[in-house]
Amino acid sequence: MELKNIINKLSNKHKGTFVRVGWSSNIESAAARKSGVQVVKETDATVRWGVRYDNLKRVKEIKALEGKVEETKQRKLWYKHLDDTPYIVENLNDADKKYLQLFTINNRRSIKTKYFVNGNEITKKELANSGYVNASNLESKGECLVMNIPINNIRFIGKEVK
Repeated sequence: MELKNIINKLSNKHKGTFVRVGWSSNIESAAARKSGVQVVKETDATVRWGVRYDNLKRVKEIKALEGKVEETKQRKLWYKHLDDTPYIVENLNDADKKYLQLFTINNRRSIKTKYFVNGNEITKKELANSGYVNASNLESKGECLVMNIPINNIRFIGKEVK
């Protein structure tokens, strides 16, 4: 999806809105390259956009538990928010790399994932048994509050039309 289309779709929504977003990403591995196959992960998720990270209830809880109230101000960021579209971030080292910044909701049922090998859908278990990807690529990364999805990977925003 093009950046201007993403901006147009999101500019019509109120900040803090829950929105359905779909994206895809290639799962790179030496075994897949050697076998000449392409492994793609497609994710559809209900997320929030246009909210401030520091204002999220879960972020406040984590900071209180860790006692790191000033953590986000001390950490050096790898990105900057664009002035006219604060929900789009740009890599400080490569201005061509732009990401849609979204905030997860605490509900695993809101995220659906499908895997494809050379365009054919495959289950997660079948993919794990195929040897095309490392097991670590299929493991849950734990709690994730913020996702920065590359603009070029966005498939849709809003209800997907099939």
